[in-house]
Amino acid sequence: MLKIGNNPNDAAGVLDVRLIDRAAGRPGSAEGPRGRDGALEKVRDAKESISRTTFRMWDRHAEMVKKSQELNKARIRKDAIARRNRYNREMQTELLAERALENARRSQWLNAAALKRRDREDALRRS
Repeated sequence: MLKIGNNPNDAAGVLDVRLIDRAAGRPGSAEGPRGRDGALEKVRDAKESISRTTFRMWDRHAEMVKKSQELNKARIRKDAIARRNRYNREMQTELLAERALENARRSQWLNAAALKRRDREDALRRS
């Protein structure tokens, strides 16, 4: 067996001489250095192509992950802004309700005070 590559765990790195001869177009013949060199060159080219493809796949994957993270971050930011706006609206509504109650109490107090004053003035006029 002829070993190609540096990774001992790489099953694709171990090639049988018959496979190389077959790739060189010489079935059944293990002779001829030129045929083997050509086949080895084809194997190297194929490995380089696989490596380039793998790197392109990883680059694409990294781009997709980055885009996904950016979209997720934007969605989270949008949700946080919506929650803050909702909270502010609720607080403003509560504040307006409290002011309306204070105004109503003040109006009642002023009306009650005006009635007392009128009653006193009427009582003074009668006397």
